[in-house]
Amino acid sequence: MKKVFRSSIIAASLLAGFSLTTGILAYGSSKSNEKVIYADREKTQIIEHSHKKYEVNGNGQTYGTTGDVIYIEDYPDLVAVMGDNGKIGYAYKEDFLGPDMTPEEVEKYMEAVENGTYVPRSFNVYESDGVTIIDTMTEKLS
Repeated sequence: MKKVFRSSIIAASLLAGFSLTTGILAYGSSKSNEKVIYADREKTQIIEHSHKKYEVNGNGQTYGTTGDVIYIEDYPDLVAVMGDNGKIGYAYKEDFLGPDMTPEEVEKYMEAVENGTYVPRSFNVYESDGVTIIDTMTEKLS
């Protein structure tokens, strides 16, 4: 009886230890994927991800405003915008942010902006469903 009881305690301890270790590793790995942004030069005040809750449309896409969002990773799938004709709607995050660029492409982009040869991008503005086009939006350079 003592031997069975001791084996049960050992098994329970191992299981609890495994669960705790797994939980810690899972938490640690999810945190390590997040980029860290600091609020100060001394890098002592970390700005946390917003983890903002967005509405979800029928296609499973999130949509909403980004006014208080610091990290691009926290943007919704559909970002609230005002179209060229004044209609409020949503643009796909990828359209809104523009393409990823290499350093060389950024240099060419900056040169084109500076010498006035850059042609601003235009993209569609949608209802919250992400399908119905209600306007277009042309990027503005300031």
